[in-house]
Amino acid sequence: MDGDFIVQADRAIKAERSRCKVACEGTQESNAATSLLREAIQTIEQRRANYGPPTEHFRRTVGMLNALFAHKLKEPFTEQDWPQIMLCDKMARHQERPIADNPLDAAGYAACWAEAMAAVS
Repeated sequence: MDGDFIVQADRAIKAERSRCKVACEGTQESNAATSLLREAIQTIEQRRANYGPPTEHFRRTVGMLNALFAHKLKEPFTEQDWPQIMLCDKMARHQERPIADNPLDAAGYAACWAEAMAAVS
């Protein structure tokens, strides 16, 4: 089952990358939004090559949190919850110290969130 999911997620990411590449190449000038998304795609690809699919990491992370906070949780965290938590963390960091890396990381977590949601569909 996990192997099938990884193959499906990889295909979805490649299709989205291809769609974005076509859409972005259609414009002659780059703006801050398209530049950020291009960099986010590169970062996601690098992280995947180094660490594997994000949902595997999210599954391990929420597993540890669920064990640690079981006495406080009404229901366990899921892989789809973790990128949402990290998006909140990025926004909180940006309130403290606005840097260009925060929107880049947020774009990456949003993409990982979409991947995690697709895994349960």
